[in-house]
Amino acid sequence: MDKKVIFRTMKEDDLDAVCEIENLSFKNPWTKEALGFELNENPFCFSYIAEINEQVVGYAFIHITDDFSHLVNIAVSPEYRNVGIGENFLKFLFCIVKELKSQKMVLEVRKNNISAIRLYEKLGFETVREEKGYYQDGESALIMFLELK
Repeated sequence: MDKKVIFRTMKEDDLDAVCEIENLSFKNPWTKEALGFELNENPFCFSYIAEINEQVVGYAFIHITDDFSHLVNIAVSPEYRNVGIGENFLKFLFCIVKELKSQKMVLEVRKNNISAIRLYEKLGFETVREEKGYYQDGESALIMFLELK
């Protein structure tokens, strides 16, 4: 990709763009209120943005408690997918999480989201179990785990 991607802490002003990407990315998107709660009120949540030329192109929410982190939500805007932003964003998040002394990361992913699963596996995540009917529409989730080194 020719354009420089910047990763930074999310701000209140980013919420509209995050909400737009959320709505374009998920079958059952979080509401703006839920995203705002994660950003402003959840003491365990760390929120980050990927941006190009001051345009938000991705976001992530991670819950961190003690040595354990949970990648709660991550998305890249559809027009910026498959160019390495997601992979570099995850690598950035790994660095943040390790700085905060977290040693383990877990996430849930829709069982049919093959491209995301492949990316997670490429970065070292392993599937530890399947949760049948995990999502509101009845689809199963894979629970994936990574030991950070």
